[in-house]
Amino acid sequence: MNEEPIFILGAHKSGTTLLRSIFDGHPALFVIPFESHFFQNLCYWIDYDYRKEQPRTLTDQEIINRFRERLRHLNETEDKLGDTPESFEIDLPRFMRTFGQFSTSMTQKEQFELFAESVHQSLLRRTAAQE
Repeated sequence: MNEEPIFILGAHKSGTTLLRSIFDGHPALFVIPFESHFFQNLCYWIDYDYRKEQPRTLTDQEIINRFRERLRHLNETEDKLGDTPESFEIDLPRFMRTFGQFSTSMTQKEQFELFAESVHQSLLRRTAAQE
């Protein structure tokens, strides 16, 4: 079985959410159910109308905190029209147990794989009884 990640990139309103939903329908794939803003959280150069980020160097802990705050926001948002579906909740302590190992000395591939594994470990599906 091939375990290479598929990373979807695209312009705003170009169909990336639809493509993600199609992949999510496949039983053999794990799909992160939200926009990760992976490069923005690493403080890479982002310059388009909806997101802007000036490149800067962050410590490992600053990067970890940025990702944690992004996921905390996803747990708390009530934006019914946003990208956040209501079908998941992220267990932040569980996310941090894995993602807390993040290091800028890792390759970008290792960093993304750690992020994906951390999300996978922390994702809790709501049952009908919880809704």
